[in-house]
This record gives sequence, C-alpha cells and structure tokens, in this order.
Amino acid sequence: MTGLDEDVFLPEDLEHFETHGYVILRDAVSPAQVAAATAAIWDFLGMDPGQPDDWYRPPHTPDGLVHMHQHQAFWDTRQAPRVYNAFRQFWKTPKLWVSLDRASMKPPVSPKHPEWDYPPFLHWDLDLSETPIKFGLQAVLCLSHSTADHGGFHCIPGMHRETIEWSKTPLDQRDIGAPPAFDLSRVRTIEARPGDLIVWHRALPHGAGVNRSNRPRLAQFILCAPAGHEISDQHSVDDPKVEMYDQLRRQRIAQWERRIGPSGLGLDPRELGPPAHLTPLGRKLLGLDLWD
Repeated sequence: MTGLDEDVFLPEDLEHFETHGYVILRDAVSPAQVAAATAAIWDFLGMDPGQPDDWYRPPHTPDGLVHMHQHQAFWDTRQAPRVYNAFRQFWKTPKLWVSLDRASMKPPVSPKHPEWDYPPFLHWDLDLSETPIKFGLQAVLCLSHSTADHGGFHCIPGMHRETIEWSKTPLDQRDIGAPPAFDLSRVRTIEARPGDLIVWHRALPHGAGVNRSNRPRLAQFILCAPAGHEISDQHSVDDPKVEMYDQLRRQRIAQWERRIGPSGLGLDPRELGPPAHLTPLGRKLLGLDLWD
C-alpha cells in the first residue's frame, strides 16, 4: 500500500493541537467523496435536499443523527489515505481500526418547526472518573460548510489541558458531578469546508451550534484508534490469539457483512445490499485482514 506512511500534519499543526485541543486536516477526502456521502445521507432519509419543507419529518429526528453505518460512500471516506494518515500520525502506529460510526443532518431552525430547534450543549464524551483522563481522539468529517451561521463544531480551545489537570486529582478528592465549569465567553466556532476533517482531544469540551443558515449542515463521524483499543489494557492487542481481541474483530466483520451498526440493533431495511467494497487498507481498518 503506497502513500500510507505520509505525515499530513506539519509540526505547527501538532503544536496547535497541543495548545488548543483540536486541529483541522484540509481536504481529507475528495469533492467526489463528499458528494457521494452527502447523496447517501439524503437517499437514506428519503428527503429532497432542494425542498426545505421536506427536512423536518420522520424518519429523521431533531437531534440530527442519521443512523446509517455501512454505506459504500461512508466506507470510501473511512478508507481515504489522508484520513487514515491523520490518525496514524497521532497514534504513532499504523495498526488502526476505524469506527463504524453514523452521520448527522441538521436542518436550520425554522419558525414553522419549533420542535426541531434542538438546543446546543457543550459536553465531553468520556468518563469523568478516569484518573487521569487518557489520550484519545474524536473527529468529524465536514460534508457541508461549518461556520458560525451553520452551527458548526464549537469548543472551548485549550480547556482539554484544564480537564486533564483536574482529572489528576485522586478520585476520592474530587467531585465528578462538578467538573471544571464552562466559561461560555471562551466558546469558539471552528470554521471548516466540505472535505475537511476536524480532530480534537477527547478531553476538549465540544458541541455543535444552532444552524441559523438556510441550508442543512451535514457531517460524518469518523474515528481511528489502535486495533483492539476497546479492550482492557491488560490484554496484548498485538497478539491475534487473545480471545477478546478476536471476538471484537469477528463482531466488527459481522457488522460489515450484515450492514448493521455497533449499537446491536437489527438491520435497517434502508441499508439492504451487499457489503461495501474495501480496499486493502479498508480491510485492515475493519479487521478483515490482520495488520502485519
């Protein structure tokens, strides 16, 4: 496999991540891949992107989440070399698995549909009892423009360091029900273009703002981590004979084959069809082939 060991972030990009807790990889995927993923979302929802009155109805919900996981267009972005290299560079290992995550379609707020005015909120997607909070990443692939008007990704730059420092206090000496308070004056919207990948530290408070534009905001959640990262630290995930590792690997392959997500829910009829085609990289990112 060529081009899979090329660093995509410059030293100043990594310094920005250390300081602010996030970084943007420009043009992580091609315009054609953006268009295909966007079309897949609209097709899955059964909605007309050119008809605003069609954006606010079931099967979609006000939280904006699109529960599709195995579409070919999603796998094409997951196995894009620049996306892979972004996570490889951070984790300092080529042996990664990719998440089988979902997408988002957030329509603009509308006086005709007040029930769809889903409030934004800052949050962490982690267990605040961790002592200390370990390194980890989250990421979102922008499929539309992410601006303040679009209610794009927002965060409190730099607060990941404060969160980590707070988590170093012994658990019996800190109140996990009262973590570091959010100073809303520090919240910033991180602007990005279609095809850009926003990567952030898991200790960074983040969220999505209110979409006050006239177009929906679309995104796909993508994450790579070391193969078997979900397994407890006492297991050697480099050994394919470890039972838990192999069980997780088989589970991921079955989800790909059956076109279902990691939630354990049954097949959504809208995801019917053969499994997505995987490149040699994609086969390893799934776990179908072992890393050398």
